[in-house]
Amino acid sequence: MKTKSLERILKPAGITMSENHVYTAENGDLYTGCTTISGAWRKDFLAPWYALEMFKEASKRIGEIGLALKDASDPSAAIKILEECKGAAKRKADQAKNDGTDAHDHIRVMIQAKIEGKKKFTAPKKLNKESQNAVNAFMAWAKQNKIEWLASEELVASHEYKVGGTVDAIAVVDGLTYLLDFKTSSQVGEDALLQLAGYDVMLSEMGLQVMGHLILRLPKDGTSAETLTITNAEDMKFFRETFLRMREAHKFFIYMVSKFKEATTKKMKVDEKPIESIPSVLTKKKVVLRRKTK
Repeated sequence: MKTKSLERILKPAGITMSENHVYTAENGDLYTGCTTISGAWRKDFLAPWYALEMFKEASKRIGEIGLALKDASDPSAAIKILEECKGAAKRKADQAKNDGTDAHDHIRVMIQAKIEGKKKFTAPKKLNKESQNAVNAFMAWAKQNKIEWLASEELVASHEYKVGGTVDAIAVVDGLTYLLDFKTSSQVGEDALLQLAGYDVMLSEMGLQVMGHLILRLPKDGTSAETLTITNAEDMKFFRETFLRMREAHKFFIYMVSKFKEATTKKMKVDEKPIESIPSVLTKKKVVLRRKTK
């Protein structure tokens, strides 16, 4: 949703988005999602965090593991428990993602009500403590700043690069037009800057040049919101260039999946025949190596 004033500036995205975030152009072409590209940036902190969460879970179940190991000839029961412990981080991450989605949905409805000039809105669902904390952090931040909301959950696209996405918000904050992205994670990673850069590429193609980019982190632990603001044009230029390089790299992975990997195992395809049976000019013609002379 966007204001009438922004509607006059911003060209239509020309794409649709399915429930599972698949972006499709009007001609039927599938567009790669912005977060698919930015999310390819490695997250070094994840491996230690996964190991720590597994250790915490295993510590809680140390008694079960000890009993399972009494039968030294059959460690399968203990292995099963440890496999379940390995999933602790994913379960925690999935819950955090759901909480973040609920907070995002609540904030979206709040902003859309502001755009429509409504004083009241209907909440999408009842929030748990973590989601409510994130919403409270957003409301406190919004109250501290002079904000005119221009768009919320706006579909954007670049037909030149065949990418699509959904912008959390566009707003005039203290007199400057910003592209905003809301995060409910425990920290802001480098991929968030690449995500903003991708959105900026799309908005530019659609006719809008914002003056700044703002990541608003909304903690779920009850603490205050944090901001990361980018207003330096050279910084954003570099981020955009990096995003577009990653877009090209992503094409390589898609090409590998479609042509060189097995559909079921996802492993690289190997030659069906032994190398000896494959005809080669090297088996028919003697190759002579000569030293290059000046």
